[in-house]
Amino acid sequence: MSSQSPLPAHSQDQRHLGQPNPPDTQKALSDFNCRTTREKLVERTQKNRVSIDMVDLADKLPAYKYDSPAPVSNQISRIKSR
Repeated sequence: MSSQSPLPAHSQDQRHLGQPNPPDTQKALSDFNCRTTREKLVERTQKNRVSIDMVDLADKLPAYKYDSPAPVSNQISRIKSR
């Protein structure tokens, strides 16, 4: 047996394959303007050249009007946890 203990779960990467990481999310939301829609967010993710997974996540967002990056990030987290 090894004398080293395994890493705690919170220090391991808990993302599933195909899920973007936080830098991808930040890149997708760069130059975010107030009051935007899901469709405009999808266009922005494509324009910002983020991963196709991030574009797919943006397309799965609820059809709300978003007034800041925070609600977008919250919705992305919810979608990723499904």
